Amino acid sequence: MLTIDAQLKNGDLSRFQLLYGEEAYLVRNYKNKLKQALSVPGDDMNASYFEGEKFSVEEMQSIGNTLPFFQDKRLILIENSQAFKKATDLVEVLEQFPETTFVVFAEKQIDKRNRLYKWIQKNGCITECTLRSEVELVPWIARYLSQYGKKISKHTAELIVSRVGFQMDLLSCELDKLIGYTGEREAVTEEDVEMICSGAERLVINVDCLDALRDCAERTDLARVC
Repeated sequence: MLTIDAQLKNGDLSRFQLLYGEEAYLVRNYKNKLKQALSVPGDDMNASYFEGEKFSVEEMQSIGNTLPFFQDKRLILIENSQAFKKATDLVEVLEQFPETTFVVFAEKQIDKRNRLYKWIQKNGCITECTLRSEVELVPWIARYLSQYGKKISKHTAELIVSRVGFQMDLLSCELDKLIGYTGEREAVTEEDVEMICSGAERLVINVDCLDALRDCAERTDLARVC
């Protein structure tokens, strides 16, 4: 089975997708990319959203078995269902869906021994979103900043990682602050990082950072990760 990046690139997406892992930024980023690929903005008739472990399986089953209206795909997005940590009848439900129905699970925690996990492993695509290494984050930082006309050296990007840590939500928060701080200036310097970026020892996110995180959650494609 192709990875999610390869599937998104060639447009041939598995009908059943599971996104999970400790890197919430990546889970959200992939979820939004799948939404873009599988649905039309504002088309509530062919895209349905369920959240929480008490979501209605019966309602999902009814929706999933309905052919899409004037489109070739129907999307069902399910978040934090806990379905991968307990016994459910979802395998039998998913098996009955027509080929026009696509289901995306976005979960915080899973159990790889779970029957549903093993079924999607065989019949769909599973993407574990782990924390990225510094080697991966440095070019990602450069790509993120380049979207806003900014340039940064490898050493300065490494400094950001050393001060902020490896969580991409926190990193994107600090990058947004740097973008605002540098204004029209193109280069992001070490002095800017020393002035603006919070140290890794700070465990409390300030109000500005929370606002930035909310903005991140609404963006559909901030920066390529790979």
